[in-house]
Amino acid sequence: MPGLIANKLDTVKNAPFSVLVWFLPFALMLHELEEWNIMAWYQEQFHNPPSTFDYVAQTFLVSISIFGFVFTGFVRLFDSQRMLALITLAVFSPILLGNAMQHIYWSFAFKAYAPGVISSVLLSIPTFLFLSWHAVTSRLTPLFYLCLLYLFSFYILYSTILSGRTVLGGLESIHRFSAWLAQTLGIGP
Repeated sequence: MPGLIANKLDTVKNAPFSVLVWFLPFALMLHELEEWNIMAWYQEQFHNPPSTFDYVAQTFLVSISIFGFVFTGFVRLFDSQRMLALITLAVFSPILLGNAMQHIYWSFAFKAYAPGVISSVLLSIPTFLFLSWHAVTSRLTPLFYLCLLYLFSFYILYSTILSGRTVLGGLESIHRFSAWLAQTLGIGP
């Protein structure tokens, strides 16, 4: 049995980036599903919670999940593993890694479950770390490039820590966009 597991791990480790890249939107989708009822949490935890209805937030969660798959499919059309790695890691870095660190921080700082923390710990961070490692060891991305992406993700965490129980401006913008998107799509009352 251990030999079988090692063999499967080698298969994954040696798979081309163009196959493994699909783990990114899949991890994002599962993370968004865990956040499905996040608005009650916002209301409970923040001093300035967004006044977004559940259906508005859920419209965004579905749309960002769809975006992850469509974007990955589009970038995969390029005939370059290197371009695929550079672009997808840059786009998914703040979405997966930066946001995952926010959820972990919120769980500790607020001493309460932050919707999205389980998928962040078990899926988002490991997926991003694995694909980063794969991109560097396959010589698709330089290490300094990934360091910049990680630095940006840590900046997101830093901003989150500084904001305390105040919703960041970027998150407020996402909620405004979500309201516009739901209205444009005719979702809700």
